[in-house]
Amino acid sequence: MAMLSENLQTIVSRYTEDLRIAGASFAVRCHDETAGGFSGVTRWDGAGQPVTLDTWFDLASLTKVILTVPAVLTLVQDQVWTLETRLGDVLRQAPDPLADVTVKQLLTHSAGLPSGFPEIQPPGEEADIRRSILGIVPSPCPGESRYSDVGMFLLGWMCEATTRRPLFDWVNERVFGVLGLDFRTGVDPQRDLVAATRVCPVRQRVVQGEAQNLVTYRLGRAAGHAGLFGTAAGVLQYGRSWLDRAGLPWSTKLSDLAVETWLPGRGLGWMRPGCPQFIASVAWPEDTFGHTGYTGTALVISPSARLVGVCLTNRTHALTVGQPDDQAIRTLRQAFYGEVLRGCGQ
Repeated sequence: MAMLSENLQTIVSRYTEDLRIAGASFAVRCHDETAGGFSGVTRWDGAGQPVTLDTWFDLASLTKVILTVPAVLTLVQDQVWTLETRLGDVLRQAPDPLADVTVKQLLTHSAGLPSGFPEIQPPGEEADIRRSILGIVPSPCPGESRYSDVGMFLLGWMCEATTRRPLFDWVNERVFGVLGLDFRTGVDPQRDLVAATRVCPVRQRVVQGEAQNLVTYRLGRAAGHAGLFGTAAGVLQYGRSWLDRAGLPWSTKLSDLAVETWLPGRGLGWMRPGCPQFIASVAWPEDTFGHTGYTGTALVISPSARLVGVCLTNRTHALTVGQPDDQAIRTLRQAFYGEVLRGCGQ
């Protein structure tokens, strides 16, 4: 395991030293042994500090499988919902045909919803966001999926309507508290190490400690698609609970259903090998599942290989103003997870 840790450190450091990525922290569990490391800085300017294993990162779309999937599975376990529960059964204001979209369709990204959010009219507050989303007309294609932040947002909204509590607060009590997990919806950079993300044109500053995602920022709390913060160690601990099926507050049967292939490359919320948004050019074991996040985060789990691999970066904190280096995070993930599989004997 020491050799794997050294090799992963070399891979990650190459990207931070070449200034392609500001900072990174990683943690890997393989055959009951753990490796971890870090490199780079929290931000490029003078306010930046060295990244450590305790650095918090904006998890972006990892929120979908760390926050929203557990919320849904808990409601199904409690027999409040089924996978066939309709959006209109929970959100009575949802118009047809949006009202007929099911929980299963939202989880498998097969509801025919757009990937991004529609233009939100000023002032862009919660009521404006919800109104714009309810105006979407889905266009599903049977047997096909289209990755959608909107769909996962709707699942989070449904959870809040059902529990009558903010999504994070409810999951923190029912799931994170049970598992002893520490996730947050924001981090004070004056008190804790937190990686910066992009320069936001709306906020007109570098974003640090609050969600990069603008919809989540306007809501003021984590949503179904984004808004969660975590450390590499915390995400690893969550991944291990799925690997070992230990302590999860829903049945093993539901866990198994969640990671089955429901559509090509799609579990229930989880990505499977072959998913366009997953990490390509890696020889994944067939039972692999995981997810990636736009800010440069990734969680991968393989029960047959007995591994959990977490790599968190703040790749959207670009050295120059503009779009982040997509090629850098793509090749970093390929090199990192390829080495993880080799180190685990795959």
